[in-house]
Amino acid sequence: MAAAKTRRRVALLGLFHETNTFSAIPASYDAFNTSRGAALLPPDGGQSVIAGYMAGVETDPEAELVPLMRASTGPIGIITADAYSRLTAEMFGMLREQGPW
Repeated sequence: MAAAKTRRRVALLGLFHETNTFSAIPASYDAFNTSRGAALLPPDGGQSVIAGYMAGVETDPEAELVPLMRASTGPIGIITADAYSRLTAEMFGMLREQGPW
């Protein structure tokens, strides 16, 4: 009996920020809208970066999209070191803990 083929797992995560150097509002951790897991997937697909990744993975029957995390903010000032450290630490932790990829 042949072993079942394992689907290739593709991690989905993103950090989106448009820096406006004229803005006095720093992009702090609390300024980011953060979604985790299935909550980051658009319900109707739509036309977005995430919808594009979803469509790309759907064309490969051996691939499985695994939504991890998305953090985004509008055009405000420069991202703070604290925000960057906290967001990336959580993202890299998810990659380590939920792999393999």
